[in-house]
Amino acid sequence: MFEYVYTNKDVIRAVDYINVNWDEDTSKFGPGSGYAEGYWGDARVQSNTGISSRWNNEIGKSIWLHGSSNLNTTLLGAISSRFNIKTDDNISLFNIYPNPVKNTLNINGIPKNSLIKIYDINGREVIKTKQQKIQIQTLQTGLYFIKTEKGIKSFIKRN
Repeated sequence: MFEYVYTNKDVIRAVDYINVNWDEDTSKFGPGSGYAEGYWGDARVQSNTGISSRWNNEIGKSIWLHGSSNLNTTLLGAISSRFNIKTDDNISLFNIYPNPVKNTLNINGIPKNSLIKIYDINGREVIKTKQQKIQIQTLQTGLYFIKTEKGIKSFIKRN
């Protein structure tokens, strides 16, 4: 699983691992025992010492972020430093919609002819415009960041 995550790290941003194949589970909660009614068995990583050991070794690496009360601040700070801007109360002074978006991203709350830049998850500029209606159908599906003079926001490009 981790090899798959590393190979696809340009598009994978979160991992949730469940340590059981419910369709093949032969425990007392296995097929035919009512798991469809909510009796799913023990899917905790720590229920298998081999899996638990490998899991703990992997998530101890510095590449992984862990849930915490300041995770969003950490992520926003990393993004804003990548784009060389400060995060402050201005972050919510403009709107983007719809989000997720398929073809056309709309922006309001910024002055006309303001410079707008869109970055991919790796911080590469992919669009630079002064239009407040932005055609994004050529972008790949994924998470993007939009930077204006009012701050930054994220949006999801969908198929």
